[in-house]
Amino acid sequence: MFSEKCSHSLLRDTVNRRIDEVCDVLSGKRIPKGETFAPYPTEYRYITVSDMGEKYVCLDTLQYIAGHTEKQISRYKVRNGDIIISVAGTLGKLNIITPDLDGVNLTENCDRFTNFRGIIPEYLYYVLSSDLIQSQIEASKTKNGQPKLALERIRNFVIPVPHQVRQEQFVGVMSSIDKYITSQQAILNSYCKVRIGLLQQLFI
Repeated sequence: MFSEKCSHSLLRDTVNRRIDEVCDVLSGKRIPKGETFAPYPTEYRYITVSDMGEKYVCLDTLQYIAGHTEKQISRYKVRNGDIIISVAGTLGKLNIITPDLDGVNLTENCDRFTNFRGIIPEYLYYVLSSDLIQSQIEASKTKNGQPKLALERIRNFVIPVPHQVRQEQFVGVMSSIDKYITSQQAILNSYCKVRIGLLQQLFI
């Protein structure tokens, strides 16, 4: 879809825009030096790269921070509909923030896309997930020590932005595919559990 050679290409009637023209890209924040995760649930949760799933953050793995810790990093929170991207170690992994994560603190190993202008957030998610951007991420990562992706580099990525109607059509197609994959994965998982159960019974 993002290749000029594709018969269904979106690039034929698009305008190329830098990321910073269509949204803001903001960084996360590390837990202050000397602080640790809370050993018990609090009202403050913290997203790390290890919490990122295929498309959405895994709620079950989130850790908690104490109130006094949260006050020091209170500016670095995600909002409903934001997109987060991993920028250290594992580069280019993307998740969409759901309403139940609105106001949760974000690790320094992720940046977030927010305040969208003329672009549908989920369309941006798919563009960023495509080889068009992932190949640029691979080419631009730092070579020394842990791979990192600079904030300014992300802001300057150029993406194709079609008319909003075409964005909506594209998102509709991709979302239906995602839902189908999820339903089939659930069926596969249920069969795997049945298989394990049958194998266990064979040796009772």
